[in-house]
Amino acid sequence: MGLILGKLRRTVNRFNIDNRANAVLSRSKPIPAPKTAAAIKQLKLAQEINPDFLKNHYKKNLKLDEHLKNVYVTSTETKVYLLTAMIHSHIKHLMQKIIENYQMDTLSQPNPDRPLPKSRTYEDFEFGFYMPDSVPVGKLTLKEVFQVIINHKEDSVKNSSDILAAKYKLDKETIEKLLEYYKLYQLVLPKRKVDNTNIFSMENIKKLSVEGFIKLKEYHEKQNDERKEIKK
Repeated sequence: MGLILGKLRRTVNRFNIDNRANAVLSRSKPIPAPKTAAAIKQLKLAQEINPDFLKNHYKKNLKLDEHLKNVYVTSTETKVYLLTAMIHSHIKHLMQKIIENYQMDTLSQPNPDRPLPKSRTYEDFEFGFYMPDSVPVGKLTLKEVFQVIINHKEDSVKNSSDILAAKYKLDKETIEKLLEYYKLYQLVLPKRKVDNTNIFSMENIKKLSVEGFIKLKEYHEKQNDERKEIKK
């Protein structure tokens, strides 16, 4: 529907476009855009102060035009300019060298107040990041949060929300929300399913005799043929 309306709109806009374009171009003066209220007010004020303002504004000033014809701009490259450019380039190069040498001296002589680490190895933290030794009242570390959840899960009576709130000096509401909305991940391994259909395993083949193996193979081939006929 949108494509059809777009095509109709373009067809209407392009109707008789050549004649309309020629009519606009044949006009002696283009139709000016409508002025805003502020522009109209400003124009009225200018006409009251100077009635000939617009006439003088659009009139060519021959005197100024003659002055403009006598203005010339010339550019010449002198030796002083080249010498100044060379001096600036040389000073810039020296400043870069001074900065590089200063940085190298600073790195080679470390600040004694901020010594570099002697060992580049890092400590492998228990939960992947550093745990503070002490925390403010009303706060818990990640390890303590885990401990709260584990204690409540093991015995919800001895470790109720009231007891845990008093133990860790937290609000009862905070403990209840923690126990309700946060759970620990539990690793659940899938039970290994024994594939009874795969009778032709190495262990079963060793247990069977050659004759029994042939009979078992014929039996399964017959079962497969019956399944194929049922599917057909």
